[in-house]
Amino acid sequence: MEFTNLFSGSDNLFKYLFLGGFGMIILSLFYPLQKKQELEIERITYEKEVDLFQIEINTLNKNIDNFEKMILQSSSKVKTNRIANDSLKNSIKILANTLDIKMVLLKYNKSKIDIFEKQYKTYNRYSLGLLIFGILLMVFGGIKWFNLIPKIYGK
Repeated sequence: MEFTNLFSGSDNLFKYLFLGGFGMIILSLFYPLQKKQELEIERITYEKEVDLFQIEINTLNKNIDNFEKMILQSSSKVKTNRIANDSLKNSIKILANTLDIKMVLLKYNKSKIDIFEKQYKTYNRYSLGLLIFGILLMVFGGIKWFNLIPKIYGK
């Protein structure tokens, strides 16, 4: 009993393995690349937001320092100007609250960037695995298919 008689349709099976492996190679090269590009664009967007928040935080810190200096100067000059001091203190509290909100948003965006980097690494691993599996299928299917063709068709 010959191998080709046992699996009479094996020609098609190995052809499909070969073509399936080829398809996996193509898929592993282009689909993860597209996802990587999307993740890179989002990562750049969030890094830009982080930089903008950092600038706003620095500006708010400078404003708080300026208001504190103004309070010290106004309280040392005139003790009776309580209304101005109270309004400056309220302004400092508002700026401090705004600063806290910006810091929370900054941490949130930094964690998003970390998640995007993890997803990027995961896509790299999947791409590599799919590429290796596709190459193995293509080589195995191709060798078997090309070895069976002369046996089936009698050279």
